[in-house]
Amino acid sequence: MEQLIDQIRQKELLLIRKAYLVRNVIDSLNTASAFMVALFSFAAYMLSSSSHELTPQVAFVSLTLFMQLRAPMVIIAMLIGQMVQAVVSNKRLKQYFIADELDSSTVERHPLHNATKDAVEFEDFSATWDYNESSPSTLQNINLNAARGTLIAVVGKVGSGKSSLLSALLGEMGKLRGRIGLRGKVAYVPQLPWIQNMTVRDNILFGKPFDKHRYSQVLSACTLKADLRSLANGDMTEIGEKVLGPHGLIRQKTRILVTHRLSYVKQADEIVVLGDGQIIEIGRYNDLMEKCDVFAKFVSEYSSKSKDDEEDDDSIDDVSLLENVDVDMDKSNLSNLSKSPVRNSTSSIQFSHMLNEDGGQLIKKELVKSGHVKLSVYHLYLKAASYWISFLFFSLYSGFQMFNVLRMFWLSAWTDEYVDYHENRTSLGVRLGVYGGLGIIESTCYFLSLVCLAFAALSASYNLHAPLLHNLLRSPMSFFDTTPLGRILNRCAKDIEVVDIFLPLDFRYLGLCILQLLSTLTIIVISTPIFVVVLVPLAIIYYFFLRFYVPTSRQLKRLESTHRSPIYSHFSETIQGAATIRAFNKVEEFRNASGNVVDAFIKCRYSNVVSNRWLAIRLEFIGNLVVCDSLK
Repeated sequence: MEQLIDQIRQKELLLIRKAYLVRNVIDSLNTASAFMVALFSFAAYMLSSSSHELTPQVAFVSLTLFMQLRAPMVIIAMLIGQMVQAVVSNKRLKQYFIADELDSSTVERHPLHNATKDAVEFEDFSATWDYNESSPSTLQNINLNAARGTLIAVVGKVGSGKSSLLSALLGEMGKLRGRIGLRGKVAYVPQLPWIQNMTVRDNILFGKPFDKHRYSQVLSACTLKADLRSLANGDMTEIGEKVLGPHGLIRQKTRILVTHRLSYVKQADEIVVLGDGQIIEIGRYNDLMEKCDVFAKFVSEYSSKSKDDEEDDDSIDDVSLLENVDVDMDKSNLSNLSKSPVRNSTSSIQFSHMLNEDGGQLIKKELVKSGHVKLSVYHLYLKAASYWISFLFFSLYSGFQMFNVLRMFWLSAWTDEYVDYHENRTSLGVRLGVYGGLGIIESTCYFLSLVCLAFAALSASYNLHAPLLHNLLRSPMSFFDTTPLGRILNRCAKDIEVVDIFLPLDFRYLGLCILQLLSTLTIIVISTPIFVVVLVPLAIIYYFFLRFYVPTSRQLKRLESTHRSPIYSHFSETIQGAATIRAFNKVEEFRNASGNVVDAFIKCRYSNVVSNRWLAIRLEFIGNLVVCDSLK
């Protein structure tokens, strides 16, 4: 499994590498566009007439206008990529939205007023899973009546349509013809138990108000009291998926039992034999055995197979299997344990041992850390990304910014010749050549730095995902019992996406902002030394903004990540129990619960966006003060 996932991950990283290459080329062209436009504009301006002089007013005003064009061009390039993603997402969503809905009229539901009428009625019913009239029928011409209070056993070989019959009764299949009538309420026990990440009591109540007397009756009917006594917090113990399952006998209800194990059908009031989606025989056990037809042959085959299995089991030395097992158990509990499945008994023993340590809470709450990010986290990322590649990236990125500053100084020296009226001016060819050469070196450093960043990001993505997968597949079962599936999906999906896509961009923009800030302030201080007096109070104001914003933003990011996990958990939980939710008519409740977890996430997300706008306004104000003071 690990090797298979790793191969899929390698294919994903290959696609990410191609996306990085395309993005790097586009970003490099966008960055070089302002320089190229300025170079050709200055050359055309100077060569078009001998009277044209490249004064500071002409050069730097033009350069400012060219730089203003750069931002829209960058945004347009980003929008093109996002539009492509939007088109792909739209196609996927369209396929989902235009998919056929479940037809609520498939099953005719009536209240149970007349006790003499059958609880379940199938009349010439045919259905399919494909919701297409041209597709072959999974169930064909089903005619079946189930009287109130009877136990109906549906038997047949694998693939004969037993589970499809129950699904049709729940309205989960597409009706081709015929009708299904249902009187009263439905209780559905799926083949795979569906249990939510909540307390035992909440799972049993399933949204209904707590009635102590009826609740006690349910526990007795399902023989769950012995299991609950083994839990530290009883029915208030939090459980996860497939931890406990209801078992026992439900009386005075119409029950339809689907099974391929014939040892359970002798007590049924009526037996329905299915084959190839059609009803072959209907009757009581003894009557069907006397016919010596399909059911009798099926029982004979099952009995011979069971006998062979028992002979194989008898050949195993029971003592050798148990000689290494150390069990200390009260003999008074043996009778209770013998009445329950071994799987449930074993689970109860394990959970009792586990929950005594946690005070009865099985599902661990996701912790939200506080305080600054430790340096070891940055060290871990740089190590995964490769120190040498990271160093090369920062060196090339610094070179890109350095040549950008040199190009501005060269342009400033070029324009000063026209202000000072130098007689021995440098030739136009030299000026344009040096300006163009510096710009080409600048663009080359920028492109190579992005290539290094891409390789560092891919290295970090693989080196962080591989141990995550390795440890996840080797985690004990107690980890999966105490960790919701949504939390695991959040780590393997969104958090890995952050490592793959967003962290490299953040490091890139961090380096760009720091280098641009230092270079800009250096140029201003060199040209206007008095600016140092204004720089100190501005730095103090900026420090207080930074000190207030960074902890707030960091904590909001953590809350956002924490509140994303319940969305995945609720979604995966709902998908697994969709048939049960619809059977118990709980769709609206789960829709509201989904809205609640999404709203909680959006609140954190909105607060994070608002905090970013708060900082942007204040940084814009500081930037305007810097420009104002530098012009004085």
